[in-house]
Amino acid sequence: MTYCRHSPIDEIMRMPEVEERVHRYQENEERAEHQIVRCATIHGDLIVLDMRREPMIYATNQFVVYGLYPEIKLSLHVLKDVSPGYVRFALGHSIFNRGAKVDAGAVMLEFGGGGHKVAAGALVREAEADSVLDRIVTRVSKN
Repeated sequence: MTYCRHSPIDEIMRMPEVEERVHRYQENEERAEHQIVRCATIHGDLIVLDMRREPMIYATNQFVVYGLYPEIKLSLHVLKDVSPGYVRFALGHSIFNRGAKVDAGAVMLEFGGGGHKVAAGALVREAEADSVLDRIVTRVSKN
């Protein structure tokens, strides 16, 4: 963030770390989009991206899903956590279709997590993940 505050964008884009990440995104763009489509299920205004069974998650911008599915108002990402035996849930509002009324932080708080109105997460035991997923989908679909 220091660079963003004090350096021109051209200089930031020439930084080796930034160049490497841009290259990785460009290299994986098509694979990432195919992966999103393959792992997506739609439940009304909610898209669920269940990546738990993916051997590799391709690097992409977290908001690509909203470009691929512009009608969607909310996304729920479901991922294996780095801690064995846990699953991470991330619920967020679309950056394009801003009509969602759901308070993501309140929803995730119900499952031991938290966050803000438009973006929140929870970490749950793997054994409970399918049940939690169903409950989140039901909870969010009611709104």
